[in-house]
Amino acid sequence: MKKIIVEFKYNDEENNFHSNAKIELSAEDEWDSAMAKILLVDREKNDFQYQYKMISKSAITKSPWINGKSEETVILPFKVVRIDHSMLQLGTKYASALLSLQADVNGSAILQEWMLNKDTEPIQWYIPRADNNSVAYNYNLKLIDVNGIEKDVSGNGNSSILLLRDA
Repeated sequence: MKKIIVEFKYNDEENNFHSNAKIELSAEDEWDSAMAKILLVDREKNDFQYQYKMISKSAITKSPWINGKSEETVILPFKVVRIDHSMLQLGTKYASALLSLQADVNGSAILQEWMLNKDTEPIQWYIPRADNNSVAYNYNLKLIDVNGIEKDVSGNGNSSILLLRDA
């Protein structure tokens, strides 16, 4: 993980008032905690929303908008799925593979794709969640041999480890 960007928004339509804030957390800053301040016109109307984006070495993912309230401490409940492709015989039996992953988080589709070859390092997929509930995901793996012939392997999971195999 290189960086996490969290955006906050507050809307008070009745008073025609809007307030926004944004914080960035990064590996360069040693992941220090941060504080965001949003202005409220009416303390009774203290609902706000936030959304976070995670930027890793190989992907960018974004959460749906999540509801918050008042002076709530926001904890980002992302899930990390470690993807092991070492058993795919890339470089011998197959030249490459296309891995497509999809998770549904509160009605928002989180999609990610990676092109794999024998030199691809292990992958970590960061799934942004709105809460700590388990997230199920589906995957489709398109294996491509040296002659360009494709073989599809599909499956689903909810574990934090996905071991890819030639079925």
